[in-house]
Amino acid sequence: MKVLLYGGTGLAKLVRPILEQDGYAVAAVFDRNEALRSEWQLEFSADEARLDEFARRFDAFVVCIGGVHGKERKRISERLSGLGLFALQAHHKSAYVARSAKLGTGVQIMARAAISELVEIGNWSIININVAIDHECRIGQGVHIMGSAALAGLVTVKDFAAIGTNASILPRVTIGEGAIVGAGAVVTKDVAPYTTVVGCPAKPLERHRTQ
Repeated sequence: MKVLLYGGTGLAKLVRPILEQDGYAVAAVFDRNEALRSEWQLEFSADEARLDEFARRFDAFVVCIGGVHGKERKRISERLSGLGLFALQAHHKSAYVARSAKLGTGVQIMARAAISELVEIGNWSIININVAIDHECRIGQGVHIMGSAALAGLVTVKDFAAIGTNASILPRVTIGEGAIVGAGAVVTKDVAPYTTVVGCPAKPLERHRTQ
């Protein structure tokens, strides 16, 4: 099975060895930044207008764009799936995923992440290095939980939200759709949709309309 990575920056460099440890052959990279070509000893394309033609040569894909770009990750994933490519999950062998957890299509779980009992994670979400997600959390689609963040039990994270590095979310808190939790924030109460919160305890910084 020949795999296409969409996105050629840091996340792709984490995903590639995860796929290769599971026996997949990463064959090509697509990134709009032509300057990244020299970093990859693989087939490479930066031509957005010919993406469909390029992608049809491969069997499966992973979309390697993180941060607050959950909607874009979903859009590209659905486009590639529509061309007949299979959406791979990428799970590092050192990650712990409870048997009762439910993972959607295209979920990426990095090294040493821990996903506890009865957790649900939606399509196209990224769980980064050392993230801890406690029991019965509900993670929407297109979410990115960044390195060493910790979610206590019964937390809900709505679609396309992003939780920054080392952030902590207390039990039963809801993070609204498209919200951004800043690095190191301690979230003690619900966060409104499309709102950025920072600090300890976390307080609203700004509202934003889209991601």
